[in-house]
Formats: sequence, structure tokens, C-alpha cells
Amino acid sequence: MCTAWHFGTTRMTNGNREQHDQARLARWSTAAAMGDEVSPVELLFDLVFVFAISQLSHHLLDHLTWRGALETGALLMAVFGIWALTSFGASMPGISRRAEIGALFAVLVLGLFFNAGLTHAFEDAPWLFAAPFLVSNIGIVFFYLFAATSPLMRQHAVSMLAWTVGSTALWVTGALAEPENRVWWWLAAALIDLTGAWSAHRLPGRRFRTAEVPFAPAHMIERSRLFLIIALGETILTTGGVLATTEIDAATIISGVFALLGTVALWALYFGGSERLVTEHATRTGDPLRPARLAVNGQVVTAAGLIVVAVGYEVTIDYPLAPATPVLSLLLFGGPLLYLALQTWYLRALTGRFSRSRLAAAAALVVAGAVTWTLPSVLVLAISSVLLGLLAVRVTLEAYGREIPEA
Repeated sequence: MCTAWHFGTTRMTNGNREQHDQARLARWSTAAAMGDEVSPVELLFDLVFVFAISQLSHHLLDHLTWRGALETGALLMAVFGIWALTSFGASMPGISRRAEIGALFAVLVLGLFFNAGLTHAFEDAPWLFAAPFLVSNIGIVFFYLFAATSPLMRQHAVSMLAWTVGSTALWVTGALAEPENRVWWWLAAALIDLTGAWSAHRLPGRRFRTAEVPFAPAHMIERSRLFLIIALGETILTTGGVLATTEIDAATIISGVFALLGTVALWALYFGGSERLVTEHATRTGDPLRPARLAVNGQVVTAAGLIVVAVGYEVTIDYPLAPATPVLSLLLFGGPLLYLALQTWYLRALTGRFSRSRLAAAAALVVAGAVTWTLPSVLVLAISSVLLGLLAVRVTLEAYGREIPEA
């Protein structure tokens, strides 16, 4: 996502360039001194949005069709756009503690309501979701506009407002449309919001230079880490909840074990190897905002992968001995593919390196998903989890053991 961006370009002579660079480094040092500690209020705020993962998982489980996937995707992009905008807005340099807490609690309350309305959004009660969502989406832009402490931040808020006005018209039109047509309006609106976020709300004639922005990346990277841990915990809770309500037999227990193994492997793929690379890059980069922005932007893809995986685990535990279907294979292999694709892209964008191990594992998941869908569901889950486990061991050894050549 984004906080403040530099609009336009500034011509500097050789005489004042050194002074400019020294001032910029001083601003970064001041920002870095803010530390990376995540407050209890931020963790409470994150829990409301992890609740959205649970709601969207239930929606996808109840609508295992392409239309259901599009509905889930549109709502996911909307919800995580709010999470990212608010998280960055509350972390802007110069924002007072009172303004930060006020913004987080305001969106927390609204978020509880629009996340609760997710499962009814494409039925006859769209405003249960749309009304609090739109108040949050527009309100956080005005928070940027009025709470910003520099002209650059306020200028960027104007760009955000232009993008938000365009998407709001589509959100309102979709809420007024018939349920069968709503997904197309809302999908277009969500894509506008997502494109705005990923492009730093770029407008014609305006150039954004993130390297000019004083920012402490450690805090937002830590936010992303903790959010990922909580989201993975939600996947474990989903697995445990299904086990608690399903008749226990050998196949069910085996399914639960492999579901847990897959979740642990997903955890290790980041915390066993990627985390160190990200931290090292963030401490020496000349553009401290960029790693944090990319990390937060990528959360929507990570969440999509975890939602898909959780639904696949739930279906498998419910029917472990039933023949797998193409849909189940897509869930069990496609979810990890989304997760791996995001990590591979992020590490490439941040460090300039491709992980051959992750690319090979992604190819293996594609092949396995294509040839195993006639096997019993529990066996398909086992294959997916074992592949992820082997990859997790590999990248951990690459990062810490050094016995394996660097990918």
C-alpha cells in the first residue's frame, strides 16, 4: 500500500545534492528510531480482519463454483484494502498516538459489522456489508487528508480520493443491483481499489518517488508477520473445528495430521527462510517504504491462498475416503500455489533473486494437482502436504544451514 508519496520531480545541482541526501538519511534515521513494536490495539484490529478470513472461507465452502470464487475474491480485495489503508494511515510519520488509536478503533468497529455481513453480501441484504464498508473506505481517505502532517501526504490523499470516488459509484450500483448481477459491479469496484493501491494511486502527470519518503519499514513488516501468524492460526482453528464435529476414524485422523503438516509447512516457508532475507534487505535499502508497501499489498494474495487451503482441508476431513474431484485438487494444490507465487514474487521484487526451489515446488504442485484428482481425498491431501513439507525443509536449509547451494 502506501502512505505518503513524492509528487513530481525536483531538479538539484551538484552543490545541493549532498545536502539533500544527508537530510533524507536523517529523516530515515528518525523514522527508524520509532521501532517495530506492534501495539495491542493493532493486534486487536488485526483480529477483526482475520475474522474476515473465516467468513470468506465459509462463503467459498458454501459456493464451490466459479461464481462463488469470484464473489469471494471481490470481497477479499475489498476487506484487505481497508486493512492495508488503515494500517498504513495509522503508521504515517508524525501521526499522533491519539489519532492513530482513534482511526484503528473506528475502523475496527465498522469492520466487525461489514465482516459479519460478508456471508449475506450477495443475497438480499447487501447493505449489511456495503454501508459500513463504504464509510470505512471513504473515511480512511479523509483521515489521510486531515491527519497528514506534510503537504506531500495531503497531495497523495487527494489522489486516493479520486480513485475512491470512482470505485464508490460501482460499490453503490452493485448494492442496488439484483443479486445475480451484483458480483460484476463489485468485482470491478474491488479491482479499481486494488489497482489504485498497487499503483500507489497514480494519476496522469504525477510521479511517485517512494525513496523520498521517511519511513520505518520494520514496523509494517512486523505487522505483516504477525498478521500471517494469526491467519495461519485461523487455518488451524478451522481444521480443529471440523475434527471436533466429524465422526472420528482412522481416515479422519490422518486427514487432520496432514492438514496440520501442510499448515506448519506454510508457516516454515516464510519464517524458516524468507523472513531473514526480508529483514536483511529492509535494513540496508535506500527506499525503506518499498519493502513494507510490497509486504502489505501482498497480504491479499496470501489471504486468498489460506482461504483456499482451509476450504480444501475442511472438505477433505469431512470426506477423506471420497474420490477427489478437480475442484478439491484445485483447492489443495491451488491454495499453496497462490501462497508460493506471492512469496516468489515478493522475494524477487525485494532482493532481485528467484528461488529455484519455490519454482520447482510450484511446478510439482501443478503436475500433482493434474494427475491425482481421481485418488482418495486423504491421499491427495497427503501429497500436497508432503510436497510443501519438503520445500519448507529445503528453503530452511538454504537460509540457515548453508549445506545446500543458494537458490
